[in-house]
Amino acid sequence: MCYLVGLRLGQGGDAVAEDARSIHDAYSAGFALLSDGKNAFEDFLDDLLASRQLSDRRSTVLGPLYAGLRTGLNTDDGFDFFRDIVREKVLRTWPVAAGEMVLGRVVERRRLHSLASAAEETGEDEGTLRRLLVAQGVIPGDSDQSDATIVFPAEKLDRMTPMISELVHLAQVREAMGASETQFDALVDEGLIRPRIEAANIRRAWAVQDGLAIVSRLAAAARPLKADVAGWLHPQDAAARYRAPLSDLFRLIERGQLVAGLAEGANGYGALRVLAAAVEERFRPPQHAGLSPSAFGTSIGVRGAGAIQSMIDEGLMTASDVVDPRTGRVHIRILPTDADSFHRRFYSLQTAGEATGLNWRRLASIFTAQGVEAVSTSSGAVERVYARASVDRAVARFRANETKKQ
Repeated sequence: MCYLVGLRLGQGGDAVAEDARSIHDAYSAGFALLSDGKNAFEDFLDDLLASRQLSDRRSTVLGPLYAGLRTGLNTDDGFDFFRDIVREKVLRTWPVAAGEMVLGRVVERRRLHSLASAAEETGEDEGTLRRLLVAQGVIPGDSDQSDATIVFPAEKLDRMTPMISELVHLAQVREAMGASETQFDALVDEGLIRPRIEAANIRRAWAVQDGLAIVSRLAAAARPLKADVAGWLHPQDAAARYRAPLSDLFRLIERGQLVAGLAEGANGYGALRVLAAAVEERFRPPQHAGLSPSAFGTSIGVRGAGAIQSMIDEGLMTASDVVDPRTGRVHIRILPTDADSFHRRFYSLQTAGEATGLNWRRLASIFTAQGVEAVSTSSGAVERVYARASVDRAVARFRANETKKQ
């Protein structure tokens, strides 16, 4: 071991020392290092690994030390102590597959994956897989490493594999659940269905199960209807007519508080119907101006029925208490002055697009690159709402960079 370590220390990894002086120097240098104990040996290995080129093979980095432990000394169990240390370093550095032999021992489980090995295991092409791994934070998005040199913990891919296998294109989800493009877009806009991975450069990011789950929950509370029976509307048509948040309609249907049906001759989501009179009764607008918090959120493209309410609760925007003269009930409403209190401080993704002329995908990419985060409340992040000043700065920097490129 002194000789092998000394060779790698002093002679850059040459396989042998050819003259007596060189042999003596190798033994001496190796002995000096190993005399300091196990930690010194491990530090020596760590230094070799830290200075390696990413594409270097283990035999290149460890040289005669690796070759000697693997072949010439492989039958001597007195060297197992050293073999175990070197093997552990190898498994923490290179993407070695389970079942491969490393220094006389079969690897029981993979520690690291390369993009190539991960692509082979998942069946994804390397370019798509790289984008998925970046979107999930497994590998950095700004790395200039080639696909061949990127490695990452195998356990992270293990956790992602079930999700990756479920990913499909948006059109496949829409078709499976029986929704039209307009209906599906409305579900997305209100946050009732969303991609599993939200990244502008990934199209196969949806799961069929998410669409089918919506249909299943609503259909379970619905009764059969004859085709074209009068007085019934699709939930989205009813939501538009009576200015009712679609999420509220869904919640009422699932709780059995709103009569729902399935039209004969139609399939899936497109077959759903609600009794128009019942929706009108519940959502007939009170005799005053303004919008409910959830309706205001819908008008500016903010997902989630409680998003705007959480901002009101935190004092981030104002709201007005308005009495309904028909019932005497007090309603929280967003009047023009309250809307102004929002717009002075914040952008939604939709209003930012309107103000800047950039589409939402480009804006989302800019926000990710420049660290613009959604507004946070004690209830969590308010998705698609950002501080106006942060957005203005990010867009200004983006445009300055684009001008430089020209």
